[in-house]
Amino acid sequence: AQGMAALNSQIDAQYDSEYALIQLMEDGAEKEAALAGCVASLALGEAAPADAEAPEAPGAPMESISYIEAGDNGGKWETLQSGETIYVYPNEEFPRNQWVKDGEVLYYVDATGCRMIENYTHDGYYVGKNGALDPSVQRLEANLLPESGKKYGCTDGSKTWTFHLEKDAAGKVSGTAHMAYSEDIGYKADYHVHPLGHSSFSLYNVLDDFDACHLVVLHGGRILRVSAAGETEQFEIKP
Repeated sequence: AQGMAALNSQIDAQYDSEYALIQLMEDGAEKEAALAGCVASLALGEAAPADAEAPEAPGAPMESISYIEAGDNGGKWETLQSGETIYVYPNEEFPRNQWVKDGEVLYYVDATGCRMIENYTHDGYYVGKNGALDPSVQRLEANLLPESGKKYGCTDGSKTWTFHLEKDAAGKVSGTAHMAYSEDIGYKADYHVHPLGHSSFSLYNVLDDFDACHLVVLHGGRILRVSAAGETEQFEIKP
C-alpha cells in the first residue's frame, strides 16, 4: 500500500505541474490538446487512491472514529437484489453518512444508505474495494469545492455534473448540482448540495431525497469521485 501511495503522490505532482503550464498557453486548440493528454496521463494512476499518501503511522485509529455497532437496536446488513449492501433497522430505516463497526472492521454507509467503496468519507478517511476502512491511506484534510459552472464528465462520456455554488459571509456553502446522462438516455436531475467537511458532500434530489449520492472533490477541484448504490465513479473537468 505504501508503494502504491508513493507512486500516486508522484502522479499527482506531475499532473499539477503540467496543468499549471497548460494554463499559460495562449493557443486554444493547443491548450485543449495538452489538457486532454494531461488528464489521460492521470488515468494511468487510478489504481491508487487520488490525493493519497502513505502516512508514517496508521492513518485512522479505530478509537478516533465515531461509529455505531452492527447489531445494536436490531440493525443488520442486507444485500439487495440489485447487488448493493445496506445497513437497515427493523423499522426499515437506515443510517446515512455513518460508520458501522462489524467485529473489528469499520464500514461506511453513504447518503444512499449503502456500503460505500473506493472513496473518502465525511471525516476524511478512505474505504477500499470491499468498503472497509483502509488505515494505510492518509486522511484527507483539504476542504475543497467543485468548480461552479464547469462541466465534469465521466470517462465513458455517459454522464456529466455541473455545479452552481455560493458561499455566504459566514463561509456557509449552498447551491445545486445538475446531473445529465448522454442524449441517448436523456435523464436529467437537480440536487441540493450539503457540505459534510473534508471536501465531501451529500447530494439529494430536489424532488426525491431517496435519490442521493456522496461526492468528494480532489486534485484542487479538477476531479470528483461520486458514490451511490454501492458504486463509485470518477469525473474530470471537461476541457
